[in-house]
Amino acid sequence: MENSERLALPYIMPQQAQKHVTHNEAIRMLDALTQISVVSATLHSLPTNPQAGDTYIIPDHATGEWTGKEGQLACFQDGAWSYFVPRIGWVAWQQDVGKIIVFTDDEWRATDQFGLELQQRYLIGINSEATQERRLTVASNSTLFDHEGSDHRIAINKKEHSDTSSHIFQSDYTGHAEMGLVGNNSFSLKVSGDGAVWRTALSADPTNGIVSIENLETSNLINKPAELDIVQSIYVDPINGNDELSGESASLAVKTLEGVEKCIVYGRLLRIYVLGNLDFDRVLRFGGHVPRIEVYGRNPENTAFVKQRITVKEATNISNQIGSFWFRGASAVFLYNLTIDLEATKTRSFILFQSNSGFVRTNHVSVTRPETGKCTLYGDEQSFVAGYHDNFSVDVIAKSHVARGVTAGDNPNDFWCYPCNLTSF
Repeated sequence: MENSERLALPYIMPQQAQKHVTHNEAIRMLDALTQISVVSATLHSLPTNPQAGDTYIIPDHATGEWTGKEGQLACFQDGAWSYFVPRIGWVAWQQDVGKIIVFTDDEWRATDQFGLELQQRYLIGINSEATQERRLTVASNSTLFDHEGSDHRIAINKKEHSDTSSHIFQSDYTGHAEMGLVGNNSFSLKVSGDGAVWRTALSADPTNGIVSIENLETSNLINKPAELDIVQSIYVDPINGNDELSGESASLAVKTLEGVEKCIVYGRLLRIYVLGNLDFDRVLRFGGHVPRIEVYGRNPENTAFVKQRITVKEATNISNQIGSFWFRGASAVFLYNLTIDLEATKTRSFILFQSNSGFVRTNHVSVTRPETGKCTLYGDEQSFVAGYHDNFSVDVIAKSHVARGVTAGDNPNDFWCYPCNLTSF
């Protein structure tokens, strides 16, 4: 064998005369082919004033001396041109465009044409060490994601509805703020003091764009107790809930009204989200310590408002009490997206005010009653005001059990009456 297999370097043969000629030829070839750097790969004919060591890749449609040598390396050495036929996998730096090029499939190609540099890399650490958990890490004072022509979007994709896709903001590697789709498809902003307990400050419903602010700061009020700025949300999931949980989110929902009762913090506006059909078999008594109670029907995924059914049954905690919601102060009640079935006896009402200051407002609420039921929807004084209701309907059987209390001229033997000609609003 007279030449090496990969670079075809000439071997010095036994008893060869002028061995230095063969040796120098091999050195010249190594000088041209090691750490290949080409001036250009687009010049079609000999350059007019080449410098010693200049190397070119001869492009297609070459002319003059380069005719028929397309794809070869042309290196100017010792005042003459040497030509080398590339092999698959040879890599060169192309100076005029600043790219790495590779010889493959009988042509020289830039690496960005087939993603050789970064495609399918398992770990990428830029000035930092990537790990299996964080496969891409960047240590820098700033990071720029620029456009290429016009728009630029960053997408964070999750697999399931209950999964999370979000941005977390940390201090000393402890999370203190998070925004994105956290455990559902509502956009939310959460904050944490210790990176362990997270509280939702703001959320936006994806179905209607409604924004909920959980804790609205009113800094212009002096010396006001902090808890008065807090809205308490309690989620009730009759199917998947657990009364041992806090109820503060859909994933931590309680199961029954007994669970709701143990979660209530007095002095705050209370929102109850009902995520399934619920039996209202508890008397919840409020002594004027809750400024407003809102009850909403939501789907089990907590992504949209849907009608949920509340069935008013006999109380299981305090016998013979009248009122699922029993108020002795000036609280207001707002009901949204509910169907209320009145199944309890006449000694019961869904909402009872024992003062003339409370009132009820509704939106998308229907009231029904089986023929055997005797429960009322409202009770006592003027808690029912027609102008406070939108998309409110009452079926024929339940009509006489939508009550507003005893007034002058009523039959004293009848504890309840209803506004004349009440059908719907």
